[in-house]
Amino acid sequence: MTSSRTFHLFRLLGVLLGSIVLATAFATVAPSASAASSARPALTTQEWTAREVHALLVHNPGARQVTADSIVAADGVVITARPYSASGRCHAGYVCLFWNSLFRGDQLTMGPYNGCGYYNLHNHYGINGHSWADEASSIDNPEPRPNPPARFAHEGKYVFAVPGGHYYKNLASDYGSNGHVMNDYITNVRTC
Repeated sequence: MTSSRTFHLFRLLGVLLGSIVLATAFATVAPSASAASSARPALTTQEWTAREVHALLVHNPGARQVTADSIVAADGVVITARPYSASGRCHAGYVCLFWNSLFRGDQLTMGPYNGCGYYNLHNHYGINGHSWADEASSIDNPEPRPNPPARFAHEGKYVFAVPGGHYYKNLASDYGSNGHVMNDYITNVRTC
């Protein structure tokens, strides 16, 4: 098989698997026909958010609610019921790195915006046991704010900045101030 045909075959397989995952997810949360036909009014945004947060707390033992729409899991991971960002996974006011492009894979959430944090990614690990250093492939920095932009460094030397309200879906297409491609290159982050 040619590499082009192999690529298209894998792409089709990925689309099919993604469709199955989405169909399964929708099937588990979609209302039944009888529920949809009942005279019950639609939930308000507050009611919907409260319901979603309750479900997050039920499914994440040891978690606690920190905002109207977010919880913090026992290990410190922030989970948000409503997306505020390009990724749909990063809460407003935080800076998020993603292991893969297009906001896929593991997520590292840093912040919040009212504080200024410095993070050495050598000290944080993904599900595969590897440190986050030299692994980030996309960034989400939602909601413009008055603080300086989030700054990203390689081994302590700042090479890239992302203002609030901006994101990068694929760091393989972006270069730091030293001319190096930013994909799999970030080792330190200052959130402001």
